[in-house]
Amino acid sequence: MKKEVYLCSPLMGGNDEGIGEIRGDGSAIRYQQLKRTKNEIYARVCLKSLILKGYLVVAPHLLYAQVLDDFDPAERELGIGLGLEELARCKALVLCPRYGISDGMAIELETAKKLNLPTFLIDEVPELGGDK
Repeated sequence: MKKEVYLCSPLMGGNDEGIGEIRGDGSAIRYQQLKRTKNEIYARVCLKSLILKGYLVVAPHLLYAQVLDDFDPAERELGIGLGLEELARCKALVLCPRYGISDGMAIELETAKKLNLPTFLIDEVPELGGDK
């Protein structure tokens, strides 16, 4: 059975690297879309890396954000809660901090600490190979 790890990376939060400046022309919505797209691409790269290293990866922010509204506080709270339930089943948390630590990531890190889960940076995760 593969080792199950939790992918912790930003979705809507994190820093603005690679996005540019917000202009005063109503571009704030487009800006948030670009930021989310950048973060989703980064999360998928990290996800693939972990899969190729032999891990079973849990990445709830990539799934739940497709059906829950991150701008609706109740739906955001629901999505984070579901993700934390999944985190509790994992053997480790893998932190992907290239674009900073978002509010959601901070909650996940705090929860992992309370659960005494090992936390690895994405670049430091060992390769497992096979079903380990």
